[in-house]
Parts: sequence; structure tokens; C-alpha cells
Amino acid sequence: MEYSGVCSKEEAESKVREMAREAMINHGILCKEILSSSIEKIVQDNRYAAVISAIAFW
Repeated sequence: MEYSGVCSKEEAESKVREMAREAMINHGILCKEILSSSIEKIVQDNRYAAVISAIAFW
């Protein structure tokens, strides 16, 4: 799932987990659990930060 916003890592992770849960339901996929991890970075001095996420199905 894709999300962009100015919020805490907890808020962002919660939103993405809910989007993933809804996507699974909409595609008729039974999902036992969603495992996730997040990190928060405060960017200063006009520097940039990048985030990469991945999902594995098995």
C-alpha cells in the first residue's frame, strides 16, 4: 500500500495496515495476520529521507 503524510510512525503504520487489510478483503484473500515494522526519522536542514517497504505472500 502507498501512503504519504505528515504524522507519527504509529499513525502511518496504522493507516497502511488498515489499507492492506481492506485490500485483502476486497480481493477475497483470507489473511491470518499482517506483520509490520516501522521507523521514524525527523528530517532537518532541508535534507531528504526515503522509505522502502516490501510485502511477501506465502
